[in-house]
Amino acid sequence: MNPSTNNLPGQVPIWAPHKEPLPPGVSEEDRPFYEQNKRWEGYMTSAMESCPVKTVLAGGAGVYHILCLQPSSEIDIRAI
Repeated sequence: MNPSTNNLPGQVPIWAPHKEPLPPGVSEEDRPFYEQNKRWEGYMTSAMESCPVKTVLAGGAGVYHILCLQPSSEIDIRAI
């Protein structure tokens, strides 16, 4: 890096793949586990943003609400 351009705004460091700096407290031996966790975090985030997953979760929450949170005298099984 050129020392005269270190203070330019918007300058982003470029790291080689799998050589990015790790968060504090994570050792180099833990890098594969950390990268796997980050990869799965991305998968879960993508899944939670998808319409089919939202539909299934909303349907499950609705059935849970009807069956578990309503007093038994108010439940009409034929409506389910």
